[in-house]
Amino acid sequence: MSSTKLIRIVFFVIITCIIALPLFYKLGDLPIHLWDESRNAINAYEMNINGNPIVTYYEGYPDMWNTKPPLLIWIQVFCFKLFGINEFALRFPSALAALLTCCAIWLFCKKFLHNSILGIMSALVLVTSVGFVGIHGTRSGDYDSLLTLFITLYSLSFFLFIETKKRKYIYSFFCFVILSILTKGVAGLLLAPALIIYTLLKKELVNTLKNKHFYLGCLSLILVVGGYYALREILNAGYFDAVRLNELGGRFNESQNDSERHFFYYFTKLWEWRYRYYLPFIPLGLIIGFCSKNNKIKNFTLFSTIFVFTYLLVISLSKTKYYWYDIPLYPFFAIIVAIMLNAILNFVVNIKFFKNSIVRKAAAYLIVFAAFVFPYQYILNTYEDLSLNKLYFPHYSCGEQYLRNALHNKDFSIDNHKFVFFEYSAPYRFYVRQLQAIGIDVSLVSVDKVNVNDMAIISNIETYNTLKEKFFIDSIPTTNDKVTILKIYENQRPQYDTD
Repeated sequence: MSSTKLIRIVFFVIITCIIALPLFYKLGDLPIHLWDESRNAINAYEMNINGNPIVTYYEGYPDMWNTKPPLLIWIQVFCFKLFGINEFALRFPSALAALLTCCAIWLFCKKFLHNSILGIMSALVLVTSVGFVGIHGTRSGDYDSLLTLFITLYSLSFFLFIETKKRKYIYSFFCFVILSILTKGVAGLLLAPALIIYTLLKKELVNTLKNKHFYLGCLSLILVVGGYYALREILNAGYFDAVRLNELGGRFNESQNDSERHFFYYFTKLWEWRYRYYLPFIPLGLIIGFCSKNNKIKNFTLFSTIFVFTYLLVISLSKTKYYWYDIPLYPFFAIIVAIMLNAILNFVVNIKFFKNSIVRKAAAYLIVFAAFVFPYQYILNTYEDLSLNKLYFPHYSCGEQYLRNALHNKDFSIDNHKFVFFEYSAPYRFYVRQLQAIGIDVSLVSVDKVNVNDMAIISNIETYNTLKEKFFIDSIPTTNDKVTILKIYENQRPQYDTD
């Protein structure tokens, strides 16, 4: 092996580690959080037990609330078998998908735009984007990171097909479209309008519709995706209706938020915290991209612009808005920002202040990569002290942490206790099932199922107030001030002999 090749390998490994660190650092240290992650955790846990790869289950019944196809659940089940049933295994697919997304844009910039440094900077921008690295992004067992990987791949494949006319790209496009739909259903198709607009602008619609490989790809999509949905309906009657209500118009036409959010909700969130550091760079990156003498960069800037604004328009028109719906934007944001940073690098390299070219290049790289120091440090600091991480507070109560401690601490006994939930039980159920599997006598009950003489573990004030209205209760001392253990009495406290 030549020394040059060895240097390249070492450089690649170092950069990959730098990119991977924000994605995997303390990935499994937080307990399972509310809603999607906990639901997926139960779906994967039950699939791991019942071995049914087609129908996802929740509490022993087909899950008609989470109607998304099971590609993510399949991968999580595999990770459970590989790493054990734990938080890291549940989140590993999301972190790995994010790393693969970084590799995809790096490779795209290197092979098609012929600029490896642009690719590296794009990946660094991506993993230092607060909106990308976090809850419902790369660090939780949700759908969005895996979906973003496949949307990025099929978008790049489509762009390359329009640019090169090579049939391998139309097949890779349909392959990744299929995978995106099997990840999150109809959400995988939200980029279709952008692709149609770009095809029209490039005057390639007729040529595309004349291409037989396009129709073979369409046929493959219908057979695979249609086959899954048909099989699921056969095995799980009523699934079509559940999908129609939940995905095909339900979320788009009716708000599932506590209140309907305004049209500029995503723009506001991007500015407030999700992309505040890099957002001012985007207009400059677009201007530089459109003015580039490199036609490939110019065309890709046009493609990215259509992608970003079309996708933002689609999710902004939807009545249901959640901040994490913007995650597929970030890989394209990253390349646009990197185009601007690359222009700065080239400008500094060509300054004649330093006579030595090596010194000029070193100065240029130091100046540009200094732009990543603050956001990179911020991402790592966010996950350094997880107890202070305010981003996570809305997503889990302290009950999950208490049950997690009981699972991993042999001296932490909750035998003959009942964990009482008030509304949604999925995060607690993940831990209770595992505690029961190792022989600990703990059960999970709703607040209306608490009985006299129970030892009840509660973690929120609503549960406490409900039980207080119905029973007399005594608090049992505990070392954890985030949960309360109650002894339940019928209508009065026990009388003790004071003699």
